Amino acid sequence: MQHNDQLEQPYRLCAVIPTYNNPITIKSIVAQVGSHIRDILVVDDGSNDQAATLILSDIEMHNMARVIRRSSNGGKGAAVKTGLRQAEQLGFTHVLQIDA
Repeated sequence: MQHNDQLEQPYRLCAVIPTYNNPITIKSIVAQVGSHIRDILVVDDGSNDQAATLILSDIEMHNMARVIRRSSNGGKGAAVKTGLRQAEQLGFTHVLQIDA
């Protein structure tokens, strides 16, 4: 019987949450997702809103999620791709993308 190496890898799930200038809901979304999924990657797509960047810093400081910052806004697709690449580099096998 042949073994599939991919099936032998441990299952590792993370959530990817792209965001841009979203100070109103991002923290509560991260908290809600965090009650179900331990590892969360928030991709800041070049936010320039001071409130949004402060909240993202607070999320990161309190270890609610890992925040990945893009230097400029590239749109949701670019932010999701950034999150997927980072998840792969960190060894996650599965990703759930959630809107903020």
